[in-house]
Amino acid sequence: MADKPSVTLIQPAAAQLLDSPMAKAGLDPVNRKWLESASFIRNCDSLERLLLRQFIWLDDTRFDLPMAALRQPQQAAICADPCYLHPDQTRLRLFAQAIDLSMSEAEILANSLHGLFAEHKAKLHIDSPMHWTLSLAELPQLECQALPDMEGQPVDPMIMLNGRDKAQWLALWNSVQMTLFEHPVNQKRQAEGKLPVNSLWFWGLGQAEFQSTAWHCVYGNQPLLEQLAIQAGVQYKTGLWSHQQWPSMPAGNFLWLADELDLDVTKALEQLNNQLSEMRQQLRARHISEIIWRIPNFGAYRFTARQWWQIWR
Repeated sequence: MADKPSVTLIQPAAAQLLDSPMAKAGLDPVNRKWLESASFIRNCDSLERLLLRQFIWLDDTRFDLPMAALRQPQQAAICADPCYLHPDQTRLRLFAQAIDLSMSEAEILANSLHGLFAEHKAKLHIDSPMHWTLSLAELPQLECQALPDMEGQPVDPMIMLNGRDKAQWLALWNSVQMTLFEHPVNQKRQAEGKLPVNSLWFWGLGQAEFQSTAWHCVYGNQPLLEQLAIQAGVQYKTGLWSHQQWPSMPAGNFLWLADELDLDVTKALEQLNNQLSEMRQQLRARHISEIIWRIPNFGAYRFTARQWWQIWR
């Protein structure tokens, strides 16, 4: 079926459902049997790491991701993203995904840090409320840990940064926390029951070495995916319900980042069942040759049109 398209579908937020026997039992029996029959490879990549792998060569021995080079490709930079460090008994745990910072809050917090960074010949830029970048005179000699991999994880200040410039950047990190500790924005957020921003996370060093890609087109509605597609010179489209387009798609490799599933487990299972059923239908009708279904923090399934007939004959 070389004349049929191959689709790689990345489905965020499905790991919790597929990793839970109770939730997985809520899948349609036909869909469940289909999953059990597919080839599967376990992989714990975060969504960001998974997206980067579709375009960029990543060294598996490094804990960081070259995000700063994507945000500020023309200058030396390091990511300095807002986060919340929660004291958990004798440890700190990092949280960022649930902060939901507004742009006005981000600007006020960033303004309080400009003088501190100016002393280190660095300038802070707000790319989005939760994505901040420091432009530098030169890149520091540091080994960092990627923020997406640290969500909910314990933070050890002694190993969070390594390299020749570790002491200088740990001192800067402590100064940032002292500035943010009793900031009026954080006091207001806490009074409203929201997580404060009591720290920044330094990460994102390294070169973004784009590989030659075979993607015919990339679909999705996510800033990082759009940025990767543009820099790789690949056609990018948003707002497209790709299932409806598959019968008319030409031969080639297509990448599709699906929308997040609903936070409600019952609704999320319904969405997942509908998606799997539509995928089966497209394969059964031979509109596509294969589907590679990648789930961040979980793994990847591979379904083929041939497999459908072998299982259900």
